[in-house]
Amino acid sequence: MRNEMSAALASALVALGGSVGWAQTATIDGTKDVDGFYGVIRHAQAQPTRFGDNRATPPGNPATVTTGIEIAIPLAAIGNPAGPIRVAGFVNGGEHDFASNQFLGGFIALTNNLGEPRNIDLALQNGNQFVSVPLAAAAGAPTIDGTRDGVYVSRFVQSNYTGFGDASTGTPGFCNGSEIDATYTAVFNNTLYIFLAGNLESNGNDLEIFIDTDGAANGQGQIRGDNPIVDPGLNTPEGALNRMGGPGGANGGLKFDDGLSPDYYLTVQGADDGGGVYQLRAHWATLPTAGAGTGYYLGATGAQSNGVLTGGDPGSPAVLVTIDNSNIAGVTGIPGSIPSVDFANGSELDNLFARVSEGRLFLFMGGNLESNWNNLELFLDVQPGGQNTLRTDNVDIDFNGLNRMGGMTFDADFAPDWWFSLRTGGTPIQMWGNAATLRTDGPLFSFGGLLLDYGAYSGGEKASNNPLPFPATRMDDPTGAAIFTDAGPREAQRLYPTFPPPGLIRASINNMNTGGVTGPDPGNTFDAPNVATGLEVEVNLQEAGWDGTSPIKLLAMINGGGHGFVSNQLIPSLPNATGGGFAENLGNPATLNFTTIAGDQFIVIDLVGPTCPGQGAGACSRADWNEDGVIDFNDFLAFLNDFNNLDDCADLNGDGVVDFNDFLEFLNLYNAGC
Repeated sequence: MRNEMSAALASALVALGGSVGWAQTATIDGTKDVDGFYGVIRHAQAQPTRFGDNRATPPGNPATVTTGIEIAIPLAAIGNPAGPIRVAGFVNGGEHDFASNQFLGGFIALTNNLGEPRNIDLALQNGNQFVSVPLAAAAGAPTIDGTRDGVYVSRFVQSNYTGFGDASTGTPGFCNGSEIDATYTAVFNNTLYIFLAGNLESNGNDLEIFIDTDGAANGQGQIRGDNPIVDPGLNTPEGALNRMGGPGGANGGLKFDDGLSPDYYLTVQGADDGGGVYQLRAHWATLPTAGAGTGYYLGATGAQSNGVLTGGDPGSPAVLVTIDNSNIAGVTGIPGSIPSVDFANGSELDNLFARVSEGRLFLFMGGNLESNWNNLELFLDVQPGGQNTLRTDNVDIDFNGLNRMGGMTFDADFAPDWWFSLRTGGTPIQMWGNAATLRTDGPLFSFGGLLLDYGAYSGGEKASNNPLPFPATRMDDPTGAAIFTDAGPREAQRLYPTFPPPGLIRASINNMNTGGVTGPDPGNTFDAPNVATGLEVEVNLQEAGWDGTSPIKLLAMINGGGHGFVSNQLIPSLPNATGGGFAENLGNPATLNFTTIAGDQFIVIDLVGPTCPGQGAGACSRADWNEDGVIDFNDFLAFLNDFNNLDDCADLNGDGVVDFNDFLEFLNLYNAGC
């Protein structure tokens, strides 16, 4: 019965064979594909960069802004806290329904508006979106008038461009933009003073302030949906807090950074009072852990007032609020030069994602490549042989840059067969790639002494060479000197005088990242796994020399512009220095010996991921494709589904292509009952 089903399905698949396409691919643009193409992370950087940390261009001059919103809160109104006070806040839409990108604590530059507050989880953002205020007394009390006084201490300076309009009116009251440029605080005479440099647009935009007085002990780390109704509107009868909170008590709603659970809430809004006069209004609420706190309308005032609010609810806290909207500087709504897809002022390798598909190797390395012609160097070991010590007589490419690294010795189990470098720089910005075959005995020569191996390069202005195409339009005739091609170098040599196909190598750089690893000391690496922009390379594995069975091994490093000074940014990461300090740059590659460094300085890229069906209990489980413990017709159907969907798990023979040969492999396993 089993053989009859095998024959029937084999006949059906032969009939379908002409319609079977290639496996999944990636878009080569320097951005990690979000569709799961790359799968799990292969490596995360453990060393802060010593080749420059890509830092965002300050968005204007936020630290110089001296006007904005000024608030005074009696400590008695927030429970007379005994320890530091933490304050979170952001600019929100007029119905408390659309969060801007202007938050205390800030985001990476060019972070967009966050939108729906109920969907926000600040724990997923880089850094902390709050400021901490110690209770140490200031030198005196500031004057409440919307202008920063000298007694204030800086707690935060904005690093993100406003997505809520760049103010240009220059008037104390009515204003046409919203931004939080900086945060300053002071504590004096049992009063907490907060000064937010910037503007609050007079279109009803809201400034939302949350105050945590006891850490995570009480309060709401995630806004509930059963809080008191404060600042209700025509479209928000539930009020401000519940518009940001989740339905069903503690389920859903705006979520703060881990460990932050605000106990109090203040919202401030500036708008026309209905008669053409600017008015600032404020509301207050308590945020008990179990919900159902107390809410107040605090009252209203004008611009540049003394902060006294009138018309508020009886018993409301004696909070003072005023504003001076005169600022037209601070952060802008127009991005600066960094972060930029094209330009970076630092180099780092934050992580590695990799996949083999369609007979090609796809590599994504989160990070940056400084626009000063620093080089990403990739070495691939994909067949027996290769150069365990890099030769000094390899082909002349990139002004003999490959041979500049001659003498570099790799780990004992790593002998690369193929090399690729990538770099960027110039004005307008350019991007170039170089490649060469690394043969055990050096370049090939004819019996007559003519050089047969090529140095390969591709590039130019990035705008018209992204990704690098390696278009296969040049292939020099063999001569006694250096010969060059803009195709894959191994395939150019193999197929000469016929041109190989274009696109055997492709590469791209997206330099937007300003997170990842920082450096130098004191640096950190906690954000390295999260970086989703950087350096992306695709190479045809036949071009690289893969024999179809050998493990694919990789070493990546950032090197100087002349290939003469190796950084501490390698994949895999270097170990810490003796004594526990972070690793230093490695320096001259010609004298570099990786066998003297602890651990393996290469990564093995497996061909089939650990989540494929039939991989759990040894070779004889492979035909049990639905993993139910029985090998039967249902396994045929399960495999057929993956096969027709061109899932890489169906690449049973490991040749990088999902095709009829893989079905035959499965058929053999099935008929053998294992």
